[in-house]
Amino acid sequence: MILGTPELSGVVPEFSWPIEGTVTSRYGRRWSGWHRGIDILASPGDTIHAAAAGVVIASGTESQYGNVVKIEHESGYVTVYAHNTDNLVEVGDRVGAGQIIGTVGQTGRATRAHLHFEVRHIGRVFDPLHLLPRSPRIAIVEDETADD
Repeated sequence: MILGTPELSGVVPEFSWPIEGTVTSRYGRRWSGWHRGIDILASPGDTIHAAAAGVVIASGTESQYGNVVKIEHESGYVTVYAHNTDNLVEVGDRVGAGQIIGTVGQTGRATRAHLHFEVRHIGRVFDPLHLLPRSPRIAIVEDETADD
């Protein structure tokens, strides 16, 4: 996948935050390579919400992500929700914006409970902070001891 800054053309879904919390690790370069999303600190069992309406294209387990849900949205955008304790949706489910899709956990390659969140589009991975609404309730904390 190519990491990129959004070149927003066509219809872009109106994304919302999948969970409230402090961003503990940002998208971009890390000591161990590239971090393809953001990590949002949360308590185990907190609910994860779909960032926009779409169709579930993956709900299962992957070695790095642990329990993960992937949702395809209009215009080919895909959001990824990883390290979940439980995935509460199945492949093929249609979900609404804000619908509960899972619970926060520490599965896969994670050092503490949090949500790893990505936005992809046609083989590219984008910084979710470019596509999420700015929110004064979300503090961004740089943490060199990355969550995943």
